[in-house]
Amino acid sequence: MLKSTLLSTLRPFKTRLILIVFLGFFWSLRDILTPYLVKKMIDTTYYSEVLPKVIFQSMILIVIAWGVMEICMRIQGRLLIRTLPPIRTALYEKLTNHVNEYPLSFFKRHFSGNLADKIQGAVLGSENLLSIYLSSFIPILSHLFFSLILITLISPKLGGIFLCWITFHLWVTWKMGLRSLEKTQLSAEARSNLQARILDSLFNIFAVKTFSRETHESNYLKSYLDEELNATQKAQDYLEKVRWVLGGSSLVMLITTLTLSYLEWEKEVLSLGSLTLVIMLLLNLTSFLWYLSMEVIRFKEEFGRVKENLEVLFSEIPEEKAKNQSFIPKGHLLLKNVTFGYDTPLIKDLSFSLSPGKSLAITGLSGSGKTTLIHLLLSHIQAETGKIEIDGTSINALSQVDVRNVFAVVPQNPSLFHRSIRDNLLYGNLSASEEDVLKALKTSNCYSFIEALPLGLDTIVGDRGDKLSGGQKQRIAIARALLKQSPILILDEPTASLDEEMGIATIKNVLGAAKKRALLVITHQKKIAALMDHQLHIQ
Repeated sequence: MLKSTLLSTLRPFKTRLILIVFLGFFWSLRDILTPYLVKKMIDTTYYSEVLPKVIFQSMILIVIAWGVMEICMRIQGRLLIRTLPPIRTALYEKLTNHVNEYPLSFFKRHFSGNLADKIQGAVLGSENLLSIYLSSFIPILSHLFFSLILITLISPKLGGIFLCWITFHLWVTWKMGLRSLEKTQLSAEARSNLQARILDSLFNIFAVKTFSRETHESNYLKSYLDEELNATQKAQDYLEKVRWVLGGSSLVMLITTLTLSYLEWEKEVLSLGSLTLVIMLLLNLTSFLWYLSMEVIRFKEEFGRVKENLEVLFSEIPEEKAKNQSFIPKGHLLLKNVTFGYDTPLIKDLSFSLSPGKSLAITGLSGSGKTTLIHLLLSHIQAETGKIEIDGTSINALSQVDVRNVFAVVPQNPSLFHRSIRDNLLYGNLSASEEDVLKALKTSNCYSFIEALPLGLDTIVGDRGDKLSGGQKQRIAIARALLKQSPILILDEPTASLDEEMGIATIKNVLGAAKKRALLVITHQKKIAALMDHQLHIQ
């Protein structure tokens, strides 16, 4: 699944990626061709009587070579701009859609902020990996390959030394890079834990302020701050050690090859032009090899972070989403001997039926499993024994889409998107008309307070609806559920944040507007329960 997701993201850009690789391979010849032209110029002028003409021609060739390669670089740069951002956008979309398909239990085990961070880390890390591969690895490896060939043709002895040097340099980079990767992963894990704790504190800022626990939160976070600082410094210290080793080996090889080149020239094995070429290539190779080593380490670190993020994002099997086109729910609900519990049974041998046009109140003490019942009905969790049927069909035989389309739910603590009231309402029915929206608002007693707002339905409700009161959020959630037009309407403590008069009036309105629906109300309020056709008390 993970591999297919990444490959399917890159497939539409295959032609561009191939062209970028080719251009990177081609323009890397610039740093080979220029020293070679200098060599030819020196060797030719050394024996030529028409020195100015030869120098001028060589300079023209150097300028042409640089111009052609510069054009290739700019074309590649343009292609990278037109390729990497669209790949990033496509990967954002694929990963977000994939995570959204996970069951609710997945999100209970992971901080939402941490998941968002992992999606972003996977996407940006993948973009960085592509950028390193296309912009660094291809040109530099091409340069090393052609430099090695050219030096070997001039002096097999120098070519052999260069080959040993490159091999040793890359081997050290690879080995030390593995150790650096381990330390970088520990640093990334510590940073992720720190971010999760900060988000947890910010999400619960109301509790922090209410209990005046700012100092406590600061002290609580200090251990995570210290852990992140320690892990980061260890990773950076080791990377500096890698630089020392590679820098020392480069200096030794530079001295060795320069000395040997000079001795070869003294023995007239190398011409003056060839000596110049070797020196120029040697200096270029030293810089490029050093840069390649750092890029290899960075690539491995990015790869490790991307792998870690993707392992979390692809750690479970998504829910079944296929929809049965032949299933058209009418709203007949049956539970028979349903039992569910974690360590001990929370719901035991629960049975009831509910038909369209009828209403049922579920009552019981806190912790008796009333809200758990909703999760069972929505297939967020599975009953251990017993059966749940919709129109005579077991919900286990239906897809997640089919089951959840049967129900419109108002949770006990409704959460709204940080969008306009209109957007939040239309979440229940994206094609609802203005007339449908106004009707739902009036039924849920929302119309008057929304009409009084300066921007009305276009008012932004804030993060999770925090700009609204609890009662206003509940009534908007009821209106949203009404717009869904599902055959079964579930209200979980829908009037908990409303005064008694407003709560009773709202439920009476819902009963009048949902005459053809089955209505299931979970409540502690006896007057609300008394409005229903039937009542069921859960022990």
